[in-house]
Parts: sequence; C-alpha cells; structure tokens
Amino acid sequence: MKRLLGILTIMLLATWVAADDHGDGEAEVRAFIEDFFTEFRSLNPMMQPEDKKPMAVLTAHVVKNFTKVSEENRRSGRVPPIDLVSALFIHGPKSWQIKDMKVSGDAARVDMLFQSAAKNGALDLPLSFRLIRDAEGWKFIRFINQQSKKKVVESEPLPEQNATASAEVTVKTYLDFIVSAYSPSKVGAAQSRLADISKAGAPLWMDTRGARRASGQLQAQFSQIQPLDWKLIKADQSGGSAEVTAELLVGNKLMLGNPMMLKMFGGETPRLIFVLKKEGEVWKLAGFTRASIEGGQ
Repeated sequence: MKRLLGILTIMLLATWVAADDHGDGEAEVRAFIEDFFTEFRSLNPMMQPEDKKPMAVLTAHVVKNFTKVSEENRRSGRVPPIDLVSALFIHGPKSWQIKDMKVSGDAARVDMLFQSAAKNGALDLPLSFRLIRDAEGWKFIRFINQQSKKKVVESEPLPEQNATASAEVTVKTYLDFIVSAYSPSKVGAAQSRLADISKAGAPLWMDTRGARRASGQLQAQFSQIQPLDWKLIKADQSGGSAEVTAELLVGNKLMLGNPMMLKMFGGETPRLIFVLKKEGEVWKLAGFTRASIEGGQ
C-alpha cells in the first residue's frame, strides 16, 4: 500500500512539474510575441509620421527573430522574414491578440488575429505562427496566412515560363506572368500558390543565390503592388549583359489610398530596372534595381 501511495505521489509531482513547465513555456512565448510585435509596430514606417524610420530597420528586426533560412527557402526564393514584413507592414498592425496557443517542449504554435490600421475597414488578418526555442530563446520558423487556406479553384499546374533569345522578350514573359498571377482579382489565390508561382517562374532566372533572392523580393513586392499592367520604357544591351526598364501600374487600392506607402514603392507607376545575363542562347533575369520616374536609380 505504501509503495502504491509512493508511486501515486511521484506521478502527481511529475504531472505538477510538467504543468508548471508548460505554463512557463506559454508565458515565455506570450512575452516574446508581445515584445516582437510591439517593436514591429514602433519600427514600421507605415506607423510613423513623415516616414521617420527606413524599411530596412523593420526588416532587420524581423530577420533577427527568425531562425536561419533553410536551403529549401533559398531555392524557392521564398524568405519567411521578408514575407512576414510584406504581409503585415501595410496593416500596422494597429493591435493583435493571441487566439490559440499550443506549447510542446521547445516547439510552439500560435494563432493570432491582427487588426489593420488601414482606414478603409480592412478585415482583420488571421495568421498562424510556428516557433522553436533555441539557446537565445524563442524564435519564429514560419507563418501561415489563414486567409490563404481556402480551397483554390485554380488548381491546375501553372505553365512553366521560359527564357528567350531576347532580353526584352524575357522581361515581357516575366511581367505578363506576374500581372496574371498578382493582379487585384487574383492576389488572394496567389497567396496560397506562392511556391507554384516561384516554380513556374524559376526558368526565367539565373540559378544563382543573388537571382533567387531578387526573385523572392520581387514576389513580396508584387503581392503588395498587385500590378494591373506594365509597359516597356527602355532596353540597353552590352555584350552578355542587358538592362530593361519597365513601368508598372499599381492596382492595390490600399496602397493607392496611402501616400506614404505609394512613396515607399515608387508611386502609382513604379519603375524597375531588370538586370539580365546571357546564358547560352537565351537571356535570363539576374537581379533588379528601382528607378526613379526620370529614369535614374
């Protein structure tokens, strides 16, 4: 009998300790989440009068609190920290709340709801985060936009885009594809097909780390710009290198109603200079820079 009572006592103590550890883990995650998004909001240029803080400061804060980007991310061109900035900065966020949390050892899932600071009554944003605890504390691994989890009607594979023997035509192929994927009427579906879009557009890009990074950065920007159309401004070619300047037409109504955001992205008709390299008989995208309306960088 005494032995049985001893075993029961040990089991109860173990349960109490485990419950206490679980509670401590939740408290740590809550503190990390609160600190992270409080800082996110304070660094966000969208929340500052007269654009006092550069976008790079916000991006650096987010990158610092993510674990190392995986090789799979690098290959796909999708970079979770940059994607999070792209998804949230336009919305502030004005406020946030944790709707559900599951902590198991050094891993956690947190479902959150963000209230947008946008003045047009934008719907609240439901995001689900995955976190791990390392030597430095809790960090994000990835996030899932719950608005994008709806069943996608356009489930057919996206056609592969191919580079051409003309630098201008390669850019045309790329931008026609981008407009078809990210225009306002299709941007919702695009959010749930980011990997498919990256894969379909990959043959247009050089297979280099810099090119993959540029492709991922552009996808994050296009998801915000939601281009309605584009036009060619000029093209310059010298040997195996070329630069093609194109002008986009912004379709995102939130952006069009926010002068600060428009300024950050280059106005209603932002211009990009695409850098291309010749690979064999075809021209492929290698990177990009932003151009002013007058054509300067």
